[in-house]
Amino acid sequence: MGLLSGFLLDTHTLLWWYTVPESLPRTVFDMLSASGEQNYVSSVSAYEIALKHRTGKLPGVDDLVMQFAYVLAESGFTQLPVSCDHAIAAGSLDLRHRDPFDRLLIAQALGEDLTMLSIDKRFDLYGVRRLW
Repeated sequence: MGLLSGFLLDTHTLLWWYTVPESLPRTVFDMLSASGEQNYVSSVSAYEIALKHRTGKLPGVDDLVMQFAYVLAESGFTQLPVSCDHAIAAGSLDLRHRDPFDRLLIAQALGEDLTMLSIDKRFDLYGVRRLW
């Protein structure tokens, strides 16, 4: 692992990009818009968004759920699948952060040497590089 470089979008970052891009800090918006940057979206985010949408916690993202891969491609984002190494690393993290989606994102960011684009300061507890 650790062969990638670039940015890993937190789920809320992807949601804001898709629904209210003007809410993103200008620097983050510019980084997501830059064609030279490698921006990754985890399959964990697809699962989290679909699950929360199905339970009514994320209304208004029907198109994102139904056309997830297309939306990523149109935005110039690369899909990042969850590997067994990511899953084992996430399960081995200490429990300071209990959200299973975020634990997988932490493991992916650390394992792939990616910088998280996130407002969530709890990622810092694990030594994740985070911008925002």
